[in-house]
Amino acid sequence: MDKDTTHSGTVLIAEHHSPTIRLLELAFEEIAPEVTVEFVDTGTAAIERLASVEDGATRPDLVLLDLNLPLKSGHDVLRWRLGSDDVGRIPVVVVSDTSDPTAARLCYDLNAQAFIGKPQGWEGFLDLTRVLVKHWFQYAESPAIQVPSDDASSEFEPTER
Repeated sequence: MDKDTTHSGTVLIAEHHSPTIRLLELAFEEIAPEVTVEFVDTGTAAIERLASVEDGATRPDLVLLDLNLPLKSGHDVLRWRLGSDDVGRIPVVVVSDTSDPTAARLCYDLNAQAFIGKPQGWEGFLDLTRVLVKHWFQYAESPAIQVPSDDASSEFEPTER
């Protein structure tokens, strides 16, 4: 399936480190200016923003999540997300500089879609942004476009034997 090169959508970035925030902001402006980028700087703010989706707020198409957030960690955000069918469909990519060897496994156990080491320098952030935009906004189909009603059936539901 061919997709055009327009990358409109919304990315929620949960990051507290000011230089990283600025590099991501500039990288998205350069690589995909049509993508709306929202920033929160604590795990609590990330949960509040994601919870607002259930109340009708704009749904992010992608969440970039740092693990080492103040107030609540990235792992706490992932755990909270597990409890929401609606928000749980929003893809989350963890971008972290943690040296804990078990961190990535726990992120995947908590249904993160990817765990990526935080890039170093401007070129690294440009490369990361290119890959994320190409994958999540050009190639991947969003799992969060529409939530089916409870009485809607799917052709993919298992049948009894």
